[in-house]
Formats: sequence, structure tokens, C-alpha cells
Amino acid sequence: MLRRVTRSSWETHSSPGIRPGSLRVAAVRSARSSSSTLPAEGSVTPLLPGSGLPAAINCSSGWTFLSRMPMSVPSTTDRARRHPEVAALVGVVAGIFSAIVKFGWEVPFPPRTPERNATNPPQQLLEQLGFSDHFAHTLVYFNGNGLPVMSFIIHFGFAIFFGVAYCVGAERFPKITLWQGVAFGVVVYVVFHVIVMPGLGTVPAPWHQPWQEHLSELLGHIVWMWSIEVVRRDLRSRITGEPDPWVEPSMTAGR
Repeated sequence: MLRRVTRSSWETHSSPGIRPGSLRVAAVRSARSSSSTLPAEGSVTPLLPGSGLPAAINCSSGWTFLSRMPMSVPSTTDRARRHPEVAALVGVVAGIFSAIVKFGWEVPFPPRTPERNATNPPQQLLEQLGFSDHFAHTLVYFNGNGLPVMSFIIHFGFAIFFGVAYCVGAERFPKITLWQGVAFGVVVYVVFHVIVMPGLGTVPAPWHQPWQEHLSELLGHIVWMWSIEVVRRDLRSRITGEPDPWVEPSMTAGR
């Protein structure tokens, strides 16, 4: 089915129940050269099946392609397009980066009071596992500052583990990346800071934790996991030269 589309007709037309601003677009191409093969404004343009909307629209910012964007993310990806080894490597890098991001977040938004931070959750967990107080509170010094190295090891290990799990999991299950990783971060916060660690006695029960702790940890986990997603998407595409396995390759052609 074909329809002649002009800028003015598109701006004044909308199908029932569909607002132009709500459409999911795949890519925007600016008409940067006279050699462009895109049809001129007013040309015959195929319609998206069942929508009555054009597959390509010439607007003031360039051409917007609608037909290349999948209307839903698949539950699993094509095995041939997965790169689990690359994802694991990227996950290690993303985990290290995100651990530093979480450190930075806790400087202006410390999750615990000074009294509770005298023995922080990683140190408390080590003592629960049978390690001595001296071992759990071992310090290394940098520029005259004592640093709790055992806490750092657990902090980085936790971040790297979930960085690898997230990046490798995203190769097969794209819905893990919901909201650019934010949903995953919220789940990790709830599981560990609301259920597991209170259940083990590593931290107080959720209702005995101050609201500042919940706020810092919730938002901190969101920023932490979002930073992993940013690194994952960038490094994966740089290393493989391909988009995510659930993204149609033609959507990114020519970028």
C-alpha cells in the first residue's frame, strides 16, 4: 500500500489511538549531502502494515524511519549473533568501573552512620563467616590514608560478578537491560539490602534502617547498574563492530 506524504500532511494527520510523539523510531538521518538516495519530500512512501502510517517521514530534522524498529524486544536472541566471551570481558571492565562509580556515589550520600560504618557490611559478613576482627579490618595505606582493603575486595568482587552476569545474560535475554539496566539495579538492591543481608543479620532489618540508608542504596544501585549498561553497550559495539543481538543490523547501518 502506497501513499503520497508531505510534511504538512504528516504534521496534521494521526491515526486513531496513535500520537506521532509516541512512535518508536529507529534512526534519524539528516539530509547532509546532495548524493542522498532518500526520496524527496512528497514522494510515494510505503506504509507500515496495519498502522496507516508511513515507513519514512521527511521532517525538519531529517528522515525518520519507522519500519526498522522492532515493536517488541524478543525474549531471547539469535544464537549466531551472541558474543558471550566478549560480554564476559566487557563485564569485568564494567564491574570495575561501576565499583568506582558506587564509591563516588557514597561520598556525598553515605548510606550508614559513622557508628555503623566502623564495621561496614563487608567486614561484618567476613566476621560472620569466621574471619577475625583483625583480618576483616585490615588496612593498607595510600598517601597516609588507611583503606579497608578487605571491604574493597568484596566491593569490587560483588560489582565484577554482577557486571559479568549482566553483560553475559544480556546476550541471550535482552529484557535484562530494561530501562538501561535500572530495573536490574533495583532488583539487586531489594534482594540484598531488603531481604538477604537483613536475613543473615549482616545489616539491621529494613524497618530499622534509616530512610537515608534506603535512599542512598536504592539510588546508588540505580546509578551503579546504569554505569554497567553504558560501558556494556559502548565496549561491546566497539569490539564486535555490531549492535546488540536483538537490534536489527540495518537500523545502525551507516552510523
